Amino acid sequence: FSNNVMNETVIVTLNTNAFLDGSTTNLATASNGIVAFTNLRIGPAWTNYQMLFTLKNYTNVTTNSASFTNSPAEASKLAVTQQPSATNQAGKVFATQPKVRLQDAYGNSTTNSGVVILATLKSGDLPTLTNSTGGSNTATTTNGEAVFAGLRIDGKVGVRNLNFASTTLTNLSNAVSS
Repeated sequence: FSNNVMNETVIVTLNTNAFLDGSTTNLATASNGIVAFTNLRIGPAWTNYQMLFTLKNYTNVTTNSASFTNSPAEASKLAVTQQPSATNQAGKVFATQPKVRLQDAYGNSTTNSGVVILATLKSGDLPTLTNSTGGSNTATTTNGEAVFAGLRIDGKVGVRNLNFASTTLTNLSNAVSS
């Protein structure tokens, strides 16, 4: 009959994952029978999302949106995806070199290429972080990941923390340590 339903609650869900905190997912229909969801937020990047709309207190009164993709937001933080070797010998190249990934605020990996990441020793550490190849302590992202090579620590032995920060992406929220 296509009559408008007024003052009934419509519930929206996702076919996979969930809406982020603060999203209003239950709304009453207006007098014209229309519901306008205005603050739905989806965090994880994913393909083939679909929103499912259900009329509360009614059996089998549902409809689905078309499938859509939620892409990552702008890169805003770094994550160490491969830690350097846990034990290293002074002056020797780390057996396992660190890898750092760009992520958006929701932890989704981004695919930015050409972003320079700098590795440094945490402030106050006495030895020096050097690159055995004679190059700098930087790595450039390809598809969002920076892979370091040739890093080593020269000097007094002890537990050390590496910091990673972007030298070209200014909106990063924090440096990460490994």
